[in-house]
Amino acid sequence: MNDLENGVYSLKNLERFANFMEDRFRIPVLNVRVGWDFVIGLIPVAGDLLTMLASLYILVGAYHHRVRKRTIARMLVNVLADFLIGAVPILGDILDASFRSNKKNVRLLLDALKSQQNQANLHNPNR
Repeated sequence: MNDLENGVYSLKNLERFANFMEDRFRIPVLNVRVGWDFVIGLIPVAGDLLTMLASLYILVGAYHHRVRKRTIARMLVNVLADFLIGAVPILGDILDASFRSNKKNVRLLLDALKSQQNQANLHNPNR
């Protein structure tokens, strides 16, 4: 059993985590989806710090999937941007709900893995 297919850092678990952080709840009147990133981020300073630390889970997963350092650096920029945006009182919390760094980072991870697979197929077409 491959740990990356079924373990803590499986793509399924990373996607589930991103949905949990970004799309867990629907605000009925506005018909907008938010997640725990938004809810926890409402706590001044500590909330944004906690969600930033939680978001590093996807970066660690990307590392375990052997994604290029350049992609992981882009993911880190997304996490830091999310933290800085969320740190601004009220307006930052509203903007943070739409930034969705965890979703962006999972998309970067999936794109990087697809690109790596395409490169491997080019170099070894008999696979």
